[in-house]
Amino acid sequence: MAVTAFLMSGALTTVAVVAYTKIPQLTTRFMDQVQTEIQSKISEAIAGALPPAVQDAMPELPVETGPAIPSITLPGG
Repeated sequence: MAVTAFLMSGALTTVAVVAYTKIPQLTTRFMDQVQTEIQSKISEAIAGALPPAVQDAMPELPVETGPAIPSITLPGG
């Protein structure tokens, strides 16, 4: 029974040490996946909303032009 308890304690300690050393790596990988997903969702939302917003904000192009702007005459020239 003592041997079984020793083996169980050793296994539990080993699992705890492995989990403790792997948690930062797993957290970083998870955060990278979440960040990538959020960036793709934001890009899709911006791409979906931007064209109508740009179209509404653009003024109409003129169909005719006015007279030329007079040039500036510099003193002495």
